[in-house]
Amino acid sequence: MEQTYNPIHLTCESCGGAIKYEIGSGLYKCQYCGNTKAPYDQLNKTKKWKEVRQSALRNEVLKSKAVFYKCSGCGAKVIVNENEALGKCVFCNSSLVRREYKESDTFPELIIFF
Repeated sequence: MEQTYNPIHLTCESCGGAIKYEIGSGLYKCQYCGNTKAPYDQLNKTKKWKEVRQSALRNEVLKSKAVFYKCSGCGAKVIVNENEALGKCVFCNSSLVRREYKESDTFPELIIFF
């Protein structure tokens, strides 16, 4: 699977130009060389791209030793690095403090910002 594939900006395999879907013919057509492509070809290519991206993301999360928490504000899953005590929900912007740090002597009394 090529790395530069982008399912949002579809390009012609022959000349690299932009391709657009034509409703009348039911095909993707290159604006420059006239090459046509069936919609299911693009759909299959996009599905393969998604699978590769999801697999790479899963592997990255497993390698990062991340810990998953449920946000108390909105219920979203929040990823916090294993060695971090604080996290922030990107959906509702609420701050999260890991319980094991909150109830232990290892939690800092003061944080000095630089």
